[in-house]
This record gives sequence, C-alpha cells and structure tokens, in this order.
Amino acid sequence: MDNQTAYLFVFDGFADWEPASALAELRRTFGFSVQTVGLTRNYVKSMGGLKILPDLLIGEAQPDLTGILIVPGGDAWMRGEMKEVTGLVKAVTGAGKPVAAICGDALLGTCGASR
Repeated sequence: MDNQTAYLFVFDGFADWEPASALAELRRTFGFSVQTVGLTRNYVKSMGGLKILPDLLIGEAQPDLTGILIVPGGDAWMRGEMKEVTGLVKAVTGAGKPVAAICGDALLGTCGASR
C-alpha cells in the first residue's frame, strides 16, 4: 500500500484520547504517516496537557493528498463552528476522502450546527 497521510486537526483543549487508537492502527497496520493541522503555528495544549506544535496550517493542507482527516472533540466546539475547519472538511470530502469526526460536538461543530 502506498504511504498515506492522516491529518489530525489539533486545537487548544482537544480531546487527545479520542484519536489515539485510530492513529495507532493507521500507523501500525496501514503504514500511514500523521500530520497535525492547526489554526496557527503556535503550540496547542490538549485536555490531557499534551503540548503539540501543528505541522501544517489549515490553508497548507492538501485534501487530495490525504488519506483521512480526523477531527477530535473538545471544548472549543461548544463555542461554535470553526469555519476554517468546515472548509477543510468540505475540501477533504469533496476530494472523495473520509473524515472522522470522533465526538458529537466535533461533528456538529464542523458542519456549523453546534449547540
């Protein structure tokens, strides 16, 4: 299988445990590489306290070259939609690639229907 890339959207307060198993299996079983995608180039801190420096800005992501986009849950979704993420989700699905919105809030937030 060709080496594919999984994009993981990271942001302050994302639920770090939600994508963990999926990423481990994508890497171990299917040979995926992982790139983190953020709104800025600044470190983000997950709910569990992990500090992550995004590999890419959302605008640098290449939807046609990714194998999957993973969007975890987190408190940010309670504040409403992140339009940049909605655009990326639409671009990835438009390229015929899957999107995994792991938590209900992430799913609602990426389609602009959050609480």
